[in-house]
Amino acid sequence: MQSDGVAGQVAWVWENFLHGNGVAFMDPYTMPWPVRNLCTGAPQDGDPGLCATNGLDPQWNQIRSAIGDTITYAKKINLVNMTPQDSLSTSGFCLANPGSQYLVFSTSDSFTLTTEAGTYTYEWFNPATDAVVQTGTVTVGSSQGFTAPFSGAAVLWLHQ
Repeated sequence: MQSDGVAGQVAWVWENFLHGNGVAFMDPYTMPWPVRNLCTGAPQDGDPGLCATNGLDPQWNQIRSAIGDTITYAKKINLVNMTPQDSLSTSGFCLANPGSQYLVFSTSDSFTLTTEAGTYTYEWFNPATDAVVQTGTVTVGSSQGFTAPFSGAAVLWLHQ
């Protein structure tokens, strides 16, 4: 896992979600704290404990966004029938109902996925931009290499 910076925040959320964990995040204290947060400006509503803008430290916006993205996928996929099956992907992060659907996170743009042969609808999601980048159909065998149409961390959803 990447452990620092924006990529680390996003990876932490996706990796935990695909391991079947509930993901929660509590904002750190929003009192200006040199080196620990990015709170700047005058206190909000006279409260010295709040950041000037909206009470939230913008340093953590990416983790908030990634949690929202995983919620979107939790609603899209048939989550109740999927289980963590990390050994199916060389990325090490996969929720699957084999033969029906697979959700994979990779810290790089390519990986190999063990699937049941068939034709699947795919969706590439770029967690760095919070955008679905490409959709379509693909026919796969029992092991298939995938490369995202963008660089960096990637999410692939295959489903029938």
